Amino acid sequence: MGQVCGGESSQNYSITNVANGYSKTIWVRVVGERKHVTLRNSPIGSANTSGIDFTPIYPGAFESFRLPSNQDPDDPVYITVLTVDDLIMFNSVPQLENQSVIIDQNGILRNTMTGFIWRDTNGNDHDVEKSIDDSED
Repeated sequence: MGQVCGGESSQNYSITNVANGYSKTIWVRVVGERKHVTLRNSPIGSANTSGIDFTPIYPGAFESFRLPSNQDPDDPVYITVLTVDDLIMFNSVPQLENQSVIIDQNGILRNTMTGFIWRDTNGNDHDVEKSIDDSED
């Protein structure tokens, strides 16, 4: 069924979950203002590229990013995803506040169903650990 996300919400902040169904560790930043990333001889492994903080997310894991709520509910948050080999997968991609995403096994950014971490809006389950468990049966 996939992991269900808790219903924590408030008018003071928004939560964007980013799940890693990809085969490599990804480095993620979720911010309220659009800032494009350019890598200039700064390895992402330092977790800080040009003064911009990124969070590592290992394959099969997810992280919750809590940001102050924007004044206008139509204002997006912006997601940047890098790989450990400094590939920019997604650069400041706008997402609705409180809309969580999955990076699937093919490196595609997918929106999640409301209340789920690993199930996309088409109903597909991208939980890496569940796939491993199913293949062992």
